[in-house]
Amino acid sequence: MGCCRTETGYALALLPELVDMDALTSGRAEAAAWPRCGPPAREGRHPQVCFDAADPLFAQAGEDARSANAAEAGALLDRLVDRVASRVRCWLGEQDRG
Repeated sequence: MGCCRTETGYALALLPELVDMDALTSGRAEAAAWPRCGPPAREGRHPQVCFDAADPLFAQAGEDARSANAAEAGALLDRLVDRVASRVRCWLGEQDRG
């Protein structure tokens, strides 16, 4: 499954050189989008994922990746790192006392 808005935003904030936003276009060839075995059987498909290879939302489930924003995602990442660091500091402090 491809990245949606938030995940693409994270990639744009952290590794922008690896993100090809131009790939999020319509008209993708079915044969080029799937491995040789083809797409998954209909009964095995997640109902929220777009399986139409020609659709710009192909392989996405969630908000449109084309609306990703590096600055917005960077702010989310900053909050996440702060919370994780706080939890680690707390855990390490508890270990020192134990």
